[in-house]
Amino acid sequence: MVLSIELKMTIIEAYFENGRSPARVRRLLLSRGSKWSTVVPTLSNEQIKRVVNQLQTNYTLKKISPPGRSRSVISNKNLDRIKKKLELSPRRSVRSLSRELGISKTTTWRMLRKELKKFPYKIQLREKQTPVTKEKRVDFANFMSDRIESDKNFLQHILFSDEAHFHLSGYVNRQNMRFWGSENPHDSVEAPKTRARVTVFVALGQDAGLIGPYFFEDKEGVAETIKTDNYIKLIKGKLIPALKRKGNIKKCIFQQDGAPPHCSRVAIDWLTEKFGEERLISRNSKFLWPPYSPDLNPLDFYFWGYLKSKVYTNPYPRTVDELKLNIRRECRKIGKIQISSAINNLNSRLQYVLAKKGGYFEQILNY
Repeated sequence: MVLSIELKMTIIEAYFENGRSPARVRRLLLSRGSKWSTVVPTLSNEQIKRVVNQLQTNYTLKKISPPGRSRSVISNKNLDRIKKKLELSPRRSVRSLSRELGISKTTTWRMLRKELKKFPYKIQLREKQTPVTKEKRVDFANFMSDRIESDKNFLQHILFSDEAHFHLSGYVNRQNMRFWGSENPHDSVEAPKTRARVTVFVALGQDAGLIGPYFFEDKEGVAETIKTDNYIKLIKGKLIPALKRKGNIKKCIFQQDGAPPHCSRVAIDWLTEKFGEERLISRNSKFLWPPYSPDLNPLDFYFWGYLKSKVYTNPYPRTVDELKLNIRRECRKIGKIQISSAINNLNSRLQYVLAKKGGYFEQILNY
C-alpha cells in the first residue's frame, strides 16, 4: 500500500500526540471522518511504526526505491506464492494479492486466470440493517478493539462457533461467500437431484484449533433440525470434552451467533454456568454478539466458503455418507497457519466496522 506524504505526516503527528499507540492513531483518524477512512482500517501496527521509523532513520517521508525498473514475471515462484495466499484466504481480491506480493495487477490476474485456472465465485445475501443494529456493531467493535489492545492473548482465547448446511446437491445457502476455485461446485459434475443434507457444527480458535466437525443427526444418521436440547447436548457431549482434552476449558471464551436455539433462556443459563459471564459472547448475554454480523465470524467470512470449495470436488459426493466423509477429510487438512490467519483478520474487520459506522464493508474487501 502506497501512502501519501500528507497521510504519513498526519500519522506521525497522531502517533506522538497519543502516547505512541498505533491503535489510538487509527481511532483518532477514523473519528475525524478523514478522507482516508477506507485506508486507515487496513494499517497494521507495524506499518504505522514503519512510517515513524522512516522519518527518524532517513529524515524523509518519500519512498526510497532501488535503481532500475521493476518488472513482474510469471514464474513458478510467483505462482507458488499466489497459491499459498489463496490457500490461507480464498476470498482475496486481485488487487490485494497484487499489493501484498508486489506483482502487477495485470500479471496477477493473468496468473490466476490463465496459469492457475482460478475463477471468482460469489454469493451475497444480506440482512437489512437498522440504526440500532449498526450501533450495536460499533459498540462491539470498540469493546473488542479495547480488549485486544489491553490483552495480547485475548483474541487467541476466543473459540468461534457456527453451523452450516451442506446439501448433497451442492446447493450453498450461506450469507456472504466468495472464493477462488478451479471449478464451480455447481457445474463440475452432474449433481444428485435430492434435498438430502447434513448440518455441520464446527468451532475454531487459535488456542484450541479446529474442533469438529459434528453433525446434528438422530441415531439413524438422519439430519435433525437444530433445537435447544440437541444443541446443548452437542456442546455438552462433544465440545466440552474436546476442550478438556486440549486443556483449554478454563481460558476459552466461547462465541456463538444469535440463532434462537443458541440464545434461549435454557441455553444461555447453561452456557453461562459452564463458561461464566465474562467468557460467553452471545445474544442475550453480558458480552453481546451483534446482530447481522457474519462478516465478523471467521467461520462465516472464511471457513465455510473454503470448505465448500473443497468438499464438492475430488471426488464429488453422491451419498450423504460420502458427503460427511469429504467434510471430515477436508477439516483434517486445515492447519494452524490457516486458522491463525483467518482469526487475525478480525482485527482489520473491526476497524472497518468503525469506519463504516456499523455498516457492511465486504464490498471494500472484495473490490
